[in-house]
Order: sequence, then C-alpha cells, then structure tokens
Amino acid sequence: MPRAGRLCHAQSHGHGRVDPAVDRSSDSFAPQRVYGPAVTSLVPIAFGVRPRRPASVRLRGGTAVCGPTVHLGLHLAGGVDDPAVSVGWATLGNVAMTTAEPNAASFHHPSTAAVSEPPRPAVPATARGQRTRRKLLDASEQVFGAMGYERASIVEITRTAGVAQGTFYVYFPSKKDVFVELVWDLNHRLRAALRAATATLDNPTRFEVERAGALAFLQFLTEHQSSYAIVRQSEFVDRDLFRDYYRRLSEGYRRALEHAMDAGQIRRFDPEAAVYIMMGILDFVGMRWVLWEGRMPPQEVIEGMLAFMRDGLKMRD
Repeated sequence: MPRAGRLCHAQSHGHGRVDPAVDRSSDSFAPQRVYGPAVTSLVPIAFGVRPRRPASVRLRGGTAVCGPTVHLGLHLAGGVDDPAVSVGWATLGNVAMTTAEPNAASFHHPSTAAVSEPPRPAVPATARGQRTRRKLLDASEQVFGAMGYERASIVEITRTAGVAQGTFYVYFPSKKDVFVELVWDLNHRLRAALRAATATLDNPTRFEVERAGALAFLQFLTEHQSSYAIVRQSEFVDRDLFRDYYRRLSEGYRRALEHAMDAGQIRRFDPEAAVYIMMGILDFVGMRWVLWEGRMPPQEVIEGMLAFMRDGLKMRD
C-alpha cells in the first residue's frame, strides 16, 4: 500500500512513486501523493502552485493522484486540518478549482469603498481552521517584522506558528500572499480598534472623537510595533498595496471630516489634505516614541499633539 506522503511541490517523474511519510499531527495536511508516469509538475490547487499544463485534480480517501487527466477534489480522509476550508483563489492558470461549499454566512467578506481590496483567501468555516489561520498570521507578523520580507521564509513562519509546513499552503499560496493578507489584516484590525474607541462616546464633539481615535491609534501601534516595518516594506513588495493601505485607512476618516465641516464643527479646507496631515502627525509621533522607544508617548507629548491638531481644525472667527 502507498504510504502517507508529504505535501510538497511535485517535480516531473518518469515513474510512479510516493513521497515518504511525514508529520500527521492535528494541524498537518498530509494525504498520500501518488505520482504516475505522465506527471508534469502538477500540484494540488490548495497549494496555489501553477501547473504547467491544464488539468483538474481530486483528492479522495486521503490520496492525491496526479496525472494529465486525473481530477482533484477536497475530500481528505484523516489528516485534513479543515475539510470545509474554501481556499478562495478562484482559478489557477487554466486549472479549474473546485471547493467544498460551506455556508456563505461562515465567511467574512470585507466591504470595499473607493479602494477595492484584491481577492483574498476566504476565512475558514470552522473554528479550528480559523485558529490555525490566525496563528499563521500572528507568526507572519513576528517573522516579517523581525527579519524583513526578503529574509523571512515559510519555514520560519510555520516554526513560529507551531504548525507543519504543509499546513501553510492550505491557507496561503506563497510568502507574498501571506504578506499581502497580513498587511490587510493589520489595516482591518487598526480600523476596528478606531471604531471601537469612538463607538461608546455619547454625542461627542469632533475634537473628542479625534482624541479617542489618536489614543487608540497609538495604543494599537504599541501592541503591534512591527506594523511600522511591515507596512513600509510593502512599498517594495507591492507598491499598489502600500498605497491602498493608506487610502483604505483614510476613506472613513475623510468622510467623518467632511461631515464635521458640513456641520460647522471644524474649519473647511481640502478634506484629502486634512486627512493626510492628521495621519502624518500621528504616524511620526508614533514612530518617535512607539517605534524608537517601545512605549506610548509621554502624556505631555500626547496633549501637545492633540492641542496642535485641535487648533489646526477649529473654526476661525
């Protein structure tokens, strides 16, 4: 009988073989792989690796059988981390991808406004799969923040996350894909923190909102100090990603300032310029104390910053 095989990139083979057995712990993804004589670097869709020729693949009974006409599905017996995971990468070259059909309500699809976020891997349907994906993103934040994009590796990410290397490819096709997802994840979590900080204010003035938002922003940076390095690296990994990170962050802020201008709460001037001026102040104050010293800015610095921002926004007589 063929043995359980490792999930790894297939090379061209002139004869059938099975990869050696590897870790089959609860988070590993290691069905059998049987390669036939006609295999030409064909890899299961879940790994996000582009095959050299059109084909479809189906996993049945824990065995991935690769060949020019062999189908590949998602039913994995014994060893799959999340059988209901939807990889969410649509198609891979000319290879049609089939996925399990979980309840649509199980997936979170982030809303988009002026900036359209790129297609992203769907969130797993099960709590277990979501925990594993979260572990990989948290580990990626540590690794990219400490080592930089070029030096970081999938091996180091999975080691830090404490999962088998094959598990990574169930959730992300490549190092770049997890990096892009991490940048958007930081963006979403920062915006969520800002919303949470202002949601409980009772009929606040615009300046009270600015104060609560500024403190939440600095607190988030204190808890995610590597976000500075990660976001800035994104300019060299994917320039559109870098630009869209800030555009997405600015959209809601701009609408809020426009509303405050219309309500006569703050002076009227170019809202686009106002947003980036305000974000720039927070960004550099955070860099000076959070990034360089690893702490929240001193209270007098925060109060001086807020007074400076308030005076710049307040109505003129």
